[in-house]
Amino acid sequence: MVHHNASRLRNIWFRTVMGFFVVVQTPFLLVFEKFLQKDRRAEVWRQAGGIACAVAFRLAGLHIQMRGKEHLDTSHPVLYAANHASPLDGFMLCSLLGARAVLFTAPLSVFPRPVAFWMKKMGTIDVRRDLFDDIKYPRTATKDEAFERVRRAVAQGYSLIIFPEGHIEYLHVLHYFHTGATRMSASAQVPIIPVALIGAGEAFPDEHHTRPGTITVHIGAPMPAPKKSELAHPAHIRRLRDQLEKRIVDMLPLRYLPSYYFARTPSKIGVFIDIDQTVYEGFTIVDFMHYLLALHRIHRTDLMRSMYWLFLERLHTVPHEQAVRKELMLLHGWDVGEFNHLVDRAWHQKMLARVRYHVFALIKDHVEEGHTVVLVSEAIHPLAREFKPLFHAQALFDTKLETEVAHKHKRYTGRVTCLCYKEKKAELVSSFARRAGIDLSRSYGYGDSAGDVPFLKLVGHPIAVHPDRALKAVAQKNGWPMVD
Repeated sequence: MVHHNASRLRNIWFRTVMGFFVVVQTPFLLVFEKFLQKDRRAEVWRQAGGIACAVAFRLAGLHIQMRGKEHLDTSHPVLYAANHASPLDGFMLCSLLGARAVLFTAPLSVFPRPVAFWMKKMGTIDVRRDLFDDIKYPRTATKDEAFERVRRAVAQGYSLIIFPEGHIEYLHVLHYFHTGATRMSASAQVPIIPVALIGAGEAFPDEHHTRPGTITVHIGAPMPAPKKSELAHPAHIRRLRDQLEKRIVDMLPLRYLPSYYFARTPSKIGVFIDIDQTVYEGFTIVDFMHYLLALHRIHRTDLMRSMYWLFLERLHTVPHEQAVRKELMLLHGWDVGEFNHLVDRAWHQKMLARVRYHVFALIKDHVEEGHTVVLVSEAIHPLAREFKPLFHAQALFDTKLETEVAHKHKRYTGRVTCLCYKEKKAELVSSFARRAGIDLSRSYGYGDSAGDVPFLKLVGHPIAVHPDRALKAVAQKNGWPMVD
């Protein structure tokens, strides 16, 4: 209890200090910048932000030590490439590397508004990373536009800070390195300095908590910039990316490395993923029904009837399987072609935006590592198959619906031929692994509920994603990692 109260007080103190600096400095800087040249304003904001972070870190009981200072060279622009261990890595590096270092980040709209405001004032270069950013943040710069801003910053003598993983280490281990850093180095003709952050994930487990301790920032030896001509050869860029990753890995403790890093035989590692409430925020069938209701393709009473069975299931008055089968009777008589067309529209107009990016990023890392991705979901097939190309899944196991031909049209009967739930999921995973030669002891599983426990127990690395109460208890009992 005492430890919990101390932790709360420490978090409140850290936020208070940061808030104080923001409230006090912001009006002053907004006035002061009017007297500066435009190309100097961002540097002043970075300097002020660095001072605020340094003071707040110290008052929160965080000690930052730097190794390899001899590799720092402020006489010319460089590209600092670091592992991304915590939400405050960027600000921490800005406070250490000085106002001449510019952040290269995800879209600023990802961050809370006050933070995004400061980062914009600091001259942060943000970029759309993938399909999700294209949809959610269309006003953010494309990769080509961001690279042009990088070249201009380098021409003005500024260095860059980039995180090649592209996102925070959600599982507190090193994730897949993308090629952006090496391509940027070749494009702007600046050397890369690898940076290893050790202890940052423990000090800042999320955006709301801090823990006292020591954070080590290990600066590695510079890597010379590749020739511009190598941009035309993806194999060369990937080789340089691998060299950068190895430089950072060599500076990190073993606990930061994923299990597959030690024995890479990608074709033997599987990644089995649930969809609803795991990679998708909500239930696909419920959201699709609401979409149909908005189009006046179903009546409100139909939706209420479907929700009624889900309500009874929550009260534990009917078994889950019976509730699902009753719910899906709503689809009786639907033309298959028309239904699939509406699913496609709903996917692009509404559902794609509800895919959880932080989980998508984890799966993307598995794909880049060459792991075999398999979707195992209770979602009905027309909805589940929309996720297959997005996650580059090689197989899909889902709930199958019965169809019949009536008046030369194929229609759904509303009956279920295969309900992909609990033991059925485990059976399908086991069968696929046997056929594909996948080593389940080295494979990964992502699930959110007690219905996923049977297949999660089959894999060597089960991960609970936003788990319900039952799965959370199982995960805590077995020491499974959790992603919230």
